[in-house]
Amino acid sequence: MRKLVSIQKISNVTPIFNADLIEVVTINGWKIVVKKDDNFKIGDNVVYFEIDSALPLMDERFSFLHQETKKIDGIDYHVLKTKKMRGQVSQGLVLPLNKFPEFNDYKNVKIDENSEVGLGELIGVIKYEEETPENLKEIAVGMFPSHTKSTSIERVQNISFYDFKKMILNFNDNNPKFTATLKLNGYSSTYFFKNGEWGGCSRNIQFDLTKVDKKNIYIDTFKKIIEPKFQNKELPNFNFAIQGEIIGEKVMKNFEKIIGNDLYVFKIFNIDKYEILSRKETKEFCEKYNLNYINEIELEKDNFKDIVGTSDYDEVLKIVLSNSEMNFVEEQKVNLAINKIQEYFLENANGNSMNHQKREGIVIYFENGDVYKAISNKHLLKN
Repeated sequence: MRKLVSIQKISNVTPIFNADLIEVVTINGWKIVVKKDDNFKIGDNVVYFEIDSALPLMDERFSFLHQETKKIDGIDYHVLKTKKMRGQVSQGLVLPLNKFPEFNDYKNVKIDENSEVGLGELIGVIKYEEETPENLKEIAVGMFPSHTKSTSIERVQNISFYDFKKMILNFNDNNPKFTATLKLNGYSSTYFFKNGEWGGCSRNIQFDLTKVDKKNIYIDTFKKIIEPKFQNKELPNFNFAIQGEIIGEKVMKNFEKIIGNDLYVFKIFNIDKYEILSRKETKEFCEKYNLNYINEIELEKDNFKDIVGTSDYDEVLKIVLSNSEMNFVEEQKVNLAINKIQEYFLENANGNSMNHQKREGIVIYFENGDVYKAISNKHLLKN
């Protein structure tokens, strides 16, 4: 569940070159431009609003954002997007915790326990999403099914201390290893085969694949790409879901400049075990059924120790594995290591795509099953 609104701790405050009135604060891996007059300090507990949050302008606490308004269901909102101020990328909004008495019951809740607390709901903040196309509404039969994990992926900026520690503990040598793939700019889709029947979904909606609608790209993709690949072939001995990105002439201005439309698979899900297949198993599945497997990206470093540096990482490991409460210096060392990892992924989010000089980003698959995405800031600023 994406945490649009959360109580977070500021891990760093840094100046912006040639800027007298603003500075940048760091929360997890996010950089947010704030006014110097706000007087934020390292260690302050604040309320952080992530990009794509729609803030209701009827709430006086957000009224200063009224210059940019988006009407959703008749209500005026301001939608937080990636911006650049005085050369500094800014993603999200930070406000003092004392402005939100609604959160008093959660002030002492640890950040890792906040994931199930719907703070946004308490103040009317919603996630901004493009409206569902009319031709998809016509074939919708329900929301995304519970038997399969959605295609939503957490951003690397949201890797918290809790996530970092959990990943470390999940590897025998306490050094998480990963594989990276392209993040394609298209329509996220899921096609599942369960108890002898096919089903299909967009990011949030399940639809009826029996409809004949050549104008609907999800149905057209199933009829032309998915269904033929499994006809007259031995099916897997488990219920499965194929998750991939539809790209092509009718999708997102054809970012990759391909002819026609196609599907690139990034995940195979075992519905019976409710788990993702490994990268090796996913590639083998795609090879067996002649499906396009998403392009892997070869990164110079493929584990945490190489990114952070051996001596620094060993020191951080001792702190994390000690299970004792961290002091300020120890907390800063751990935060610095996490930020190095996040920044490494964000740097590599920039680069070539399949047929484009600038990719949307990358997706990082850890060997223990965790998945994160790093979206290129260059892409976000342009779109």
